[in-house]
Amino acid sequence: MTSPIVEITGNGIRTDDGREHPTDHIVLATGYAAHKFLSIVDVVGRNGASLRDQWSEGAYAYLGITVENFPNLFMMYGPNTNGGSIIDKLETQTRYLVGKIVHILKNGVHSLDVRPDVVVAYNDRLQADLGAVHAWQVEGSRYYRAPSGRVVTQCPYTVVEYDEMTRVDDLAEFDVRPADPS
Repeated sequence: MTSPIVEITGNGIRTDDGREHPTDHIVLATGYAAHKFLSIVDVVGRNGASLRDQWSEGAYAYLGITVENFPNLFMMYGPNTNGGSIIDKLETQTRYLVGKIVHILKNGVHSLDVRPDVVVAYNDRLQADLGAVHAWQVEGSRYYRAPSGRVVTQCPYTVVEYDEMTRVDDLAEFDVRPADPS
């Protein structure tokens, strides 16, 4: 495929030549703008929710992997996951999201959407825990912070702590929508 991508559809990718290319998975790399996760893409979720609008004060996510209003959207190396070994984080997140995909496939689930209260509680705790780490408190730091001032890149947890967080059975933290019975 060499034509520019103009749209992500329900079944794949549409290019500017009008062709739709079916796909099961899409991998996106946006380049280096540490605090602008998915900033160059219009990500639209449930009921027309815009990820760009939802993140207007700075990117956030539950475990740095998923965000409310965007069912079945699982990010790797998302908001507040920098720190420790990147390879370990990616392996941990891969295990987590593969577990969710396996659950979806084995149980006839249409979508998993993390609950808003879960996202808020996790991020409130995360920001409080970041307050104990002085390096992120540097005034004027644009690497670590969104323009609003919220630290969006760093993770205050050790590799072991983060790994343990992702191993907890947290399906109760999601709104689960069953697949249509047809």
